[in-house]
Amino acid sequence: MRINVFAADERVFTEALHQGSAWAMQQGETTGSAITEEEAQILWRGVLGNVYGMHEWSSHGVRVNAHGPESIDDEEFWIVDVVHEDGFEDRFYLDIDTYLIARQRSDHALHPAIDPEIQRFETRYSDYREVDGVMFSFRQEKYDLDTDELVQHTTIRSLVLNSIKDRSDFLMPE
Repeated sequence: MRINVFAADERVFTEALHQGSAWAMQQGETTGSAITEEEAQILWRGVLGNVYGMHEWSSHGVRVNAHGPESIDDEEFWIVDVVHEDGFEDRFYLDIDTYLIARQRSDHALHPAIDPEIQRFETRYSDYREVDGVMFSFRQEKYDLDTDELVQHTTIRSLVLNSIKDRSDFLMPE
């Protein structure tokens, strides 16, 4: 996997996993640097969440337990608790009617390479759109659960599946 983050037309950050190696490249850099195993595990969890369906996670060593419903803010949700191979835990709240992920809660650092402090977060998913037969959330808002402060938001403007033709794009630039 590879993620290129842009602000306007400028690449501000890149991170990638490729055949067991994990790397990142900061704004203005043309060569990548290896990242920690913890950061690589976070990227792998992102791959699971963005490439694989929940029904496939157990085949990748993730323990999945579904139950519910449970009420939050006067809304009912189905609950899916997951424990990853590295011990990281997530709780997903699925819309009671559509089964789409509405919320996700976990305790983690917002970005461990920048600040390793563990905080309680809830990500709220909305603006679902179909891309090649799969529903994707085009808006995510992450809140600090202790302060209810919005700490991060993501708006996806476009999403293209399987667009990389040259697998060398995943290799760390040297």
